[in-house]
Amino acid sequence: MPDRLNASSESTNGASTPPSLMTDQTVLGAGAAITGSISLPGDAIIAGSIEGTLDVSGTLTIGPDASVDATIRCRQLVLHGSVTGDVTATSGLDLTDGATLVGDVVADHVHVPSGASYLGQLRIGNPPKSPPAKATRTRSETVLTIDTRSDDDVADTTELETLVAGMPVTNGRR
Repeated sequence: MPDRLNASSESTNGASTPPSLMTDQTVLGAGAAITGSISLPGDAIIAGSIEGTLDVSGTLTIGPDASVDATIRCRQLVLHGSVTGDVTATSGLDLTDGATLVGDVVADHVHVPSGASYLGQLRIGNPPKSPPAKATRTRSETVLTIDTRSDDDVADTTELETLVAGMPVTNGRR
């Protein structure tokens, strides 16, 4: 066993792997274009264009000249370029000056400086683990919806009269 780590590792055929390829970071270079569903482990840097869905387990950085038309799910999104599509960033979303985002966002925190633009619905905070308990009614209730249309629009009022006649009497009132 070696007493120190080398900057590169050797594969079984004797070729060495450069240190830049030993990380969990994916880079899509400028001029590259991908269409489809993409799932990436670790962090990702996008300088090209993507259309479809993009799922990144770590931090997703979208460069200033990048163009993304996709549904995005990631831990953290740092946006320098433009995105059209819904974004779920479980940790947070940071737009920079000149960034453009059109789509709905769910994130734990959001930073939008005055030089960035955003259009969409925003929900800050992670959704609860379980839905809140529903309130229970303690007494029986009768709900009556009254139609406010004119008499010319309502052909028969017999149904309304039957509903009112069938309502329980409480304290002398229906």
